[in-house]
Amino acid sequence: KLAAVFAWDGIACAALLAFSGATDSDIGALTAGTAARLSRVWFRGCGLSDAAAEFLAAWPCARFVRELNLSGNRIGDRGAAALAASPHLPETCQLDM
Repeated sequence: KLAAVFAWDGIACAALLAFSGATDSDIGALTAGTAARLSRVWFRGCGLSDAAAEFLAAWPCARFVRELNLSGNRIGDRGAAALAASPHLPETCQLDM
């Protein structure tokens, strides 16, 4: 279900995550862990909703994320507001929705 490609860039681990049939609860399970220092996280076209965005917004390890791609999902105003108000996502994070 989850395919991940990790690359070391000298400072942090980057992850390109591609899901096939991922659900909001899959994102909840992922963010319940401590996958530290992921700088690039992509969940493109997964059919995710506001709940997945809320999980990501509450994820303490999101402080390392510099690129978060959520394009092609069903994230609405509630999820966008959660991401914008996240105390964990850095201001320098590039967010694609």
